Amino acid sequence: MKTSPRIYAKAFLSALGLGVSEELAIKRLKQSLVKRGEHARIVEVTEEVEKLMVNEKGGKVVVIEFARAQDAKARKNMLDLFDKKDRVITKINPRLVAGLRVLRDGEWEYDMSLNAKLEKILP
Repeated sequence: MKTSPRIYAKAFLSALGLGVSEELAIKRLKQSLVKRGEHARIVEVTEEVEKLMVNEKGGKVVVIEFARAQDAKARKNMLDLFDKKDRVITKINPRLVAGLRVLRDGEWEYDMSLNAKLEKILP
C-alpha cells in the first residue's frame, strides 16, 4: 500500500522540528522511500513538503501556466497580484493554446485557456 506524500512530508518536517539536520532528514526520507519501493514519488513528496512549509507561514503554493512565454513586465504584473508569503511558480504549457491556468495549493483551479473554452463548447 502506498503511503501518502503528505505523511512523508509531515514526518520530514517533524524531524526538522526536533532538531535533526536537514541533510540527515533528507537522507532518511530517501531511505524510507527506497525501502518502501516508492522512490519514484520523491517529486510528489518534495512538492508536499514545500506546500506544507508555505502554508505554515500563511501562504499558498500557486502554479500559473501560460500558453507561451510572457515578457518580463507581464510576468511581474502577474506575480504582483499575489502575497509575498505565496510561492508562485510559472510554467509554459503549450497545450493551453492561448490564455492561462492558475492552480492554488493543488486544489483550486482558475482556467482561462482557449483549450478549456473549446472543451466547454465542444465536449
